[in-house]
Amino acid sequence: MKVRISRGQILLYAPTAMQAEADGIAETLRRDGFPVVRCGEADIGRTIADCCAGRLGGADDAEPIPEPVVVLAGLDTRQMNRALALLRPLPLLKAVRTDTNRDWTWAQLYRALCDERAQFRAAQTKEGLDDGMAEK
Repeated sequence: MKVRISRGQILLYAPTAMQAEADGIAETLRRDGFPVVRCGEADIGRTIADCCAGRLGGADDAEPIPEPVVVLAGLDTRQMNRALALLRPLPLLKAVRTDTNRDWTWAQLYRALCDERAQFRAAQTKEGLDDGMAEK
């Protein structure tokens, strides 16, 4: 089943312990005109497509994700660049919704993002680069 999104939006997952930080992130994004869909631990078992369609909650069958994650969904290039400029300095994982990951749960997406981060850091280490995030 294809999920159609009528406008771009940003999904923001945050663990319960980080709701205050997530409130600030969501407010910053909303002030800049981005619709934000807040997701939490009850959504970890939901697919990204479910959350984009507003189907939230009742799917907490996985370990909580320990850090914030955002998914940029349906944004055009200008919006994507603007959102990334706002999000870049923040300590959270970022993803773009794709045909591949839209059917992943938050838990699956988080594992994939952690794998990508580990590969990126390994490549930086191999090249002798350090972004200051090696221990985060």
